[in-house]
Amino acid sequence: MKGLERSREKIRLDYDEDVSQLKDPLRCSIICNTMPDICACFEALEQLAADGIVVILQIKNRLRGEAAAGGYRDINVTIIFEGLVCEIQ
Repeated sequence: MKGLERSREKIRLDYDEDVSQLKDPLRCSIICNTMPDICACFEALEQLAADGIVVILQIKNRLRGEAAAGGYRDINVTIIFEGLVCEIQ
């Protein structure tokens, strides 16, 4: 769960006090070591969406372009699961 102080900061600085813009109050990480693993995870998520279990709201693909400091790259997927907005990194 995203911390309360960080959530407030993000709402204030990034979303002009519009709390409805916060897309990652609940989040998890799935660590993949290979591109086939990443593809398999994404295909499973697409199947969950096709089955009506989740709704995919947004996909941020940060595998493209330059890596962050330390070589970090990720894909962030914002979903709705059982009425809750969640982020999968």
